[in-house]
Amino acid sequence: MTQLLSWLTKDWTIGQLNALVKKIGEENARRILSDEIQFQLVEPEKPRILEFFSTTTARGAKEFIAKDNFREGKETDGVSIIWLGSNFKSHFLGKIEENVEDTELKIHRLREYSRDIPIIHELGGEEIVETSLSHLWSLLKRQGQGEDGDLLTNGYANIFYIRDSQGVLWAVRALWFSGRRGWYVEAYSIEYPSRWDGGYQVFSRDSVA
Repeated sequence: MTQLLSWLTKDWTIGQLNALVKKIGEENARRILSDEIQFQLVEPEKPRILEFFSTTTARGAKEFIAKDNFREGKETDGVSIIWLGSNFKSHFLGKIEENVEDTELKIHRLREYSRDIPIIHELGGEEIVETSLSHLWSLLKRQGQGEDGDLLTNGYANIFYIRDSQGVLWAVRALWFSGRRGWYVEAYSIEYPSRWDGGYQVFSRDSVA
């Protein structure tokens, strides 16, 4: 308390001190100075960058072979894939997933621009946000031709965090391109410096948000 008094008398004017006492009341001021009242400063909570939107169920698979489903320029199970990015081709087409269970996915929408690391942190970490190719594919099958559903089809990105064949977590973007009537799918390093736009959707297996 001595340090507090020293700071107040050094840096505050008499007028400011009088205004402070009026604000908190004379009795409270005395109790604070005599250490009857203890207090601490609380940092204001940072605004969230994500807003919870809804949940959906995604089907898993006993065996899911990426290259047999994600085929550029072809339609598979009613899903029109018109473009696969180079990162997705290099890191995911060789992947085979086995015994992936059905799961409930949470859908959040970005309130503002953000990179992947803050998104993952807000949702609770890599283990919580991680989904799978088979989960992504099950949602694509419901909207293979750009129908309405859980995935955005307005040109905004749908973001999934999925591990590649080497176990590295990537941000996989699925975007419906209405001009060519098909899906664009690409993978981005979660360390990638560019940011996702506000309004984009993020899918996670679970979250703390």
